[in-house]
Amino acid sequence: MALLVPGLAYGAAPTADLSVQIVPANADIVLPTPPSGKHWVNTFDDEFPGTSLDRSKWNLGYATDLWCAGCPQSTFGISVTPGLLSQTVDAVNTQRSALNTNQLFSQRFGYFVFRGKMPTNYTGEGNGLWPSWWSLPVGKAGFPGGCQEGNEESDIMEYYPQIPQGTITQVQWNLHDYCLNQVNFMYPTNPSADLSASFHDYGMLWEDDGSPHGSLSIYFDGVQQHAPVTLDSRSMMWDNGIYLLTQVIPNANHSSPNDSLQLKFVRAYQAVNN
Repeated sequence: MALLVPGLAYGAAPTADLSVQIVPANADIVLPTPPSGKHWVNTFDDEFPGTSLDRSKWNLGYATDLWCAGCPQSTFGISVTPGLLSQTVDAVNTQRSALNTNQLFSQRFGYFVFRGKMPTNYTGEGNGLWPSWWSLPVGKAGFPGGCQEGNEESDIMEYYPQIPQGTITQVQWNLHDYCLNQVNFMYPTNPSADLSASFHDYGMLWEDDGSPHGSLSIYFDGVQQHAPVTLDSRSMMWDNGIYLLTQVIPNANHSSPNDSLQLKFVRAYQAVNN
């Protein structure tokens, strides 16, 4: 039986064939049911409560990020107001907006989720804007390419800049496992809401299912979007755990400096024994 957390009016109710549980400590969110004999504990939580970024949780730009060591180390476009993080870019000077948790927070297995609102692109004002929320194995230094260890990365949410202007109703999950672009999946599977008009929960469940590196599932507003994808047994970097990166990348087509990716919270949970 599925339950909807009271007050979750912004999101879609879970379907009847997916189990969820209410976590009293965070009664505003729907979580997957933990494995038998376990319960969820909150291991990372940033609700952006003040007016400045909590630097004990986030690195600015791509600092410490081996994956993007050659990327611009810009600290542009980060704004915090109580309960909201906004990331805005400078397209004229191609300045990105990026944050990451490398060396500050990483985790193997669990549930990772953010509540966000996409930038708008109703009349082309968001053309070329690329918001994304990625998870990368600790120690990842790039993409060696083809099919080999080192490609590992799960891009939990991406909205690609070449999508035509109009209402944004879907985003993409892109999984680089042993091979590049091993899984590409558009979600939510039943698109209806304008993702730039209201906040929604974008989550990834990494299950310790007995396979060498576990399996991944994407969730939207607490609803599982597809069958779990078992990670390739040859992809050893997953064992390092993952850290989180949120970024917005511009190109010259983007013309609205006030358009931003907005986050209400970023959280992670770990299943522990009862």
